[in-house]
Amino acid sequence: MRIDLKIMFKDIYNSLERVERKLDFIMATQADLDAAVASLTTTVGDLATTVTTLGTDANTALTDLQTQITDLNAKLAAAGTPDESIDTTAIAAVVTQLNTLSTTLQAADAQAKTIAGSAPTTTTA
Repeated sequence: MRIDLKIMFKDIYNSLERVERKLDFIMATQADLDAAVASLTTTVGDLATTVTTLGTDANTALTDLQTQITDLNAKLAAAGTPDESIDTTAIAAVVTQLNTLSTTLQAADAQAKTIAGSAPTTTTA
């Protein structure tokens, strides 16, 4: 039985070419995945910043509103409220809703920071 080395080397060479093509594809796919992960990491960080800003703005607005309501109640009390029909229940309800919103935003902020802090790392080959 005669082994034709030329054919054998050609088969080996062809196999190596196939492996190289597959490796090129894998490397290109890995680069695409790394870019996508980097983009998502940036997006999550931006989201965390946005949620933090929203929470800060909401808390500032809530504090301002609470101050205004306190001032309004003080002025009503100082004026003796000649008309006893003045009812601040609706304002108090709005403040309660704003407090709930503030708590929700703080929770979302904490969650966004947790997600941003645990962003996956990319692997380069």
